[in-house]
Parts: sequence; C-alpha cells; structure tokens
Amino acid sequence: MNRSSDTDVSIPVVVDLDGTLTPVDTLHEAIVRYLLRGHVIAFLNMCIWLLKGKPFFKNQMALLQPIDLSLIPWNDDVIAYIRDQKKNGRTIILCTASNQLVAKKVCDYFKEFDAAFGSNSTHNLNGVNKRNFLDQKFGKGNYEYIGNSYSDLLVWKHSSFAVIKSTNRSLQPKVEALGIPMRSMSVNYSLSQVFTKQLRLHQWVKNLLIFVPLIAAHEYGDFQKGTAAIAAFLTFGLLASGTYIINDIIDIDADRSHPEKKYRPIAAGSIPIIYGLLASLILLISAISIAFSISANFAYVLLGYLIYSIMYSVYFKSAIIIDIISLGILFTVRIVAGMAACALVISPLLLIFSFFIFLSLAGMKRYTELKKKNESSDHDRRSYHADDKLPVMIIGFTSAYTSVAIFAIYLLSEASQEYFSGTFPIVLTIPVLVYWLSYMWMKAVKFQLHHDPVVVALKDKTSLIAGFIFVFIFIISSYL
Repeated sequence: MNRSSDTDVSIPVVVDLDGTLTPVDTLHEAIVRYLLRGHVIAFLNMCIWLLKGKPFFKNQMALLQPIDLSLIPWNDDVIAYIRDQKKNGRTIILCTASNQLVAKKVCDYFKEFDAAFGSNSTHNLNGVNKRNFLDQKFGKGNYEYIGNSYSDLLVWKHSSFAVIKSTNRSLQPKVEALGIPMRSMSVNYSLSQVFTKQLRLHQWVKNLLIFVPLIAAHEYGDFQKGTAAIAAFLTFGLLASGTYIINDIIDIDADRSHPEKKYRPIAAGSIPIIYGLLASLILLISAISIAFSISANFAYVLLGYLIYSIMYSVYFKSAIIIDIISLGILFTVRIVAGMAACALVISPLLLIFSFFIFLSLAGMKRYTELKKKNESSDHDRRSYHADDKLPVMIIGFTSAYTSVAIFAIYLLSEASQEYFSGTFPIVLTIPVLVYWLSYMWMKAVKFQLHHDPVVVALKDKTSLIAGFIFVFIFIISSYL
C-alpha cells in the first residue's frame, strides 16, 4: 500500500541520512575532498585507516574532512514529511551509518530532530547493527523508518511503518513483501535520464574541430579519411564526456554555490559520486581502446588530452589567466586529433589561429562569469575577482584580432594558395570573422551572453548567418 502513516504519534520516526534525507553519500564526498587536498599522501592515509576497519575510517574522515551542510542538496519531500510529523507531536530521530560527528552536525542543522545516532570509531551503524540498535532503543515494531536501500530491508522488517525514498524501483516490491504498512516517495527522474544529461551531448559540437584538417586539406571526398574522422569525432565525444564527469566531481562545491551549475546531476545529487566515477572510467577506457583501433597517433593525442584535461580540472582551473590559456590549448588539441586520425598535415598557422580564437572565446566566457558576481565565491576555485574584468576583456579582445591577423597570413600563404584559386574571394572571410568576433564581444560587454559562447553561437541567429556566409565563401573559393 502507498499511503501516509496513520501510526500512533507516540511511535518515533527514524530517518536515514545518505540517500534518504540527502540524495548524496556524505562519506564518498568527504573522500573526494580529502583526496583532492592531499593527493598521494591522502590516499596512503586512507589505505592505512581502512586496514583498521570501516568504522575507524569513517571516524577519521569525519574528523579531517567536515562537510558544509549549507551546500548539500536535500530531499525536500522527506524534509516536508518529517516536519509534518513533528507538528503532529511525533519524535524525529536521525539514525545513520555515517559517523556520529556528521549525524550530530545534521541534527543541529535541522531543528526538527530530537536526537541523532551514527557510527563511531569501533561500531558501524548499518544494516543489522542499525536494526538491533533501534530494537533495543525503541522496541521491535515500535518505530517508523525512512530509508532508501536494500540494506534498509533488515530495518524495515522490524519497523511498524516503512517509508521508501529511492530511485531503485525494484526496492518497493521487496518492502511490500514484508507485509507492513508503507509509503513510497516518488522520484521524478531515472538514472538513465540524468546520465544522459551528464554526458552533455550538446557539448560534442566542439568536437567538430576534428573535421578541420579534413576540410582544410580538401580531403573530404576521401572515404577512408572521412570514415576515420567520423569515428574520431564519436570517440573524442566519449572521452570528453568522461572528463566532464571528473570535472564536475572536482568542482562539486563550486557548482553547488553557482545559481545555474547547482542543477548539474552530480552537484544536485541525482548521480551518486561513486556511479559518476564508474561511468567516467567506462567512458575513458572505451574511448582510448577505440582510439587505438583508429590510429595509434590518435590514441596518443587522446591520452595527452585526457592528462591535460585532468591537470586543468585539478590545478590550472584555479590559476588566473592560465585557465583560459589551457582552454585554448584543449580546443586546439581537437584539431591535432583530427590530423592524427586522418593522417593529415595542415599549416601550423591554422593551429595558431585556433589557439588564439579559442583563447578569446575562453576569455569571453570568463568575462561573462565575472560580470555575474561582485566578488569570488568562497567555494569558487578560480582566483578571479570582480575587478579582473578589464584585463580579461583586454586579453580576449587582443586574442580575437590576433587570430584574425594570423588567419589573414594563412590565406596569403603558399599553403593556402594550394587549395584556392587566388586570394579572392577567400579573403572576404576575414571581414566576416572580424564582424562575428566583434559582435560576440559586444554581446558579452552588454551582458547578453549568459552561457558558453561556443554553444550560444550555434543558437544565435546572427552567428548562424555569419557562419553560413563564411562557409559559402569557402565553397565558392574552392571550386571557382
């Protein structure tokens, strides 16, 4: 049955923490934060603590890596339920496998709780241990329990009323089989839906840069090279999605304090960190494996991109100016990947052009973010402050017109003339490029650019028209 509890108000409501009161696992998040802070030494410390048992490990993590409850996402329907029960005069108890220090902190944060019980350095309050503790504390069948996992079945078996808060649809029939009154709190999403969102398939459009060498070399009619480029595009997409997950895990606190990024699946707790890490590992291994079947050189480029991307997420992202330089490099690596996959060599001028134009767009994105805030958030890992807008804008503007100058030099070079019949009309792409970059920067300065410039450009009418004119001139110049 699926109804509200009509149990006697003298029977307490016992609430689990991880996955129930909050969709996240507080221990897993503490582990990630500790690893990011101490890296190799932190990993060695955790291995030693685990040898002393899981309760001791949890206790050490709670001592050394306290959580910020103001950033943690909470399940609003669970909170509304316990508040309603509290108004009815019922006792509300927090009982969690998390450490007692965490339980006490949550208890103090939510005034509805009358008491909190958690694991200590020698005793893990989970599964049968939790059931035995509650039986001893309140008596078998004399407590209502709100949980989310299969380990909670042992507790529900001895409870008077079961409340389920879980994304696992196979759990409810198991609870119904216990023959006790129950209620299921609906979850308005599935893991498959949020994982699809987490992959950020719309960002794969950036990987179209892989086709630049094929187009620049006028080899788009070569079936073998075209097939290799398509395979490389899809493979790079898998790798990029894997790195997005890693980046979101590393940036979890910063994202939660951001007005828009807090809705990302990992920040919102829709995807548990452990699932995210597993998905990322599968994506990365799959991408590298497929890459070697395309070309060894392509696979090495992907490995280089992966390493640099992780370094960006861990180190470079928090370094002023170096972060936007890194983004320019990461975009340009996509073109290098296309060269490796198709076994093509293009003019270095195009690679330099790519670096500067994407350095400008990265500066544009950072400038827009700086306009949205007055000062750096306490949880923002970037070192920028609101008064850095002007130098960032200058870097962006300078890089934009530097890229145009380099593109002009390329069009006048012998490497370009090999593919075009003279400098006209291909040189007409230069004013188109100048117009588009100026237009995008004007939108940024007027605070009309609210997302990634690359993504915005694919939806913006003016940008699409400019792109169409650019491509039209390229085609005319190629076949005149």
